[in-house]
Amino acid sequence: AQLENCHFRTGACLGLLLLHFNKPYTDNSDIMAILREITEPSSTFYLDMNDHDLVLLFNSEEVLSTESLRKTAAQLLDTITAEAMLTIRIAYDRAVENLSDLPATYQNLLLSMKIGSIFLSSDNIYYYRNLGLGKLLSRLPREACLDYLEESLPGVDFSEIDEETGHTIRTFFASGLNIAETARILYL
Repeated sequence: AQLENCHFRTGACLGLLLLHFNKPYTDNSDIMAILREITEPSSTFYLDMNDHDLVLLFNSEEVLSTESLRKTAAQLLDTITAEAMLTIRIAYDRAVENLSDLPATYQNLLLSMKIGSIFLSSDNIYYYRNLGLGKLLSRLPREACLDYLEESLPGVDFSEIDEETGHTIRTFFASGLNIAETARILYL
């Protein structure tokens, strides 16, 4: 229903950011002011999904690069965290040229938020194309994952994993399953 009020330029480049707030953002009047300060209100639509989730839809005549979306996400993260004192997570994907591609992009952002919060819990910005193994694992049935873990690591009670081991596992996934990179990061 909110999209009915949006007027899209023909041939424009469309980009989405999904913002997830730890507390209802509607309770904080500064949020919309911050968003309008950082984004261009004439070409940005703010779509309220619920009390915790807000989608920013950019409608630009210029090509929206992945890097420009990442920079906007980083600027939003820094400003909202500092000025509104809210914890926020942001997901983004490549910009698209057709309105018909927006639903798939939105689904990618939802998946990015889910996977990022599990496998990249120390990060607050998630790019769909950088989720690697997390995307593959999220598509497997839970039972298949549990069967694999029981077969590969017999006798391990995963509920008893300590914080240090959990941190090591998260670092391993964040490093793209690269043992050398994991060791380097943990050593530093």
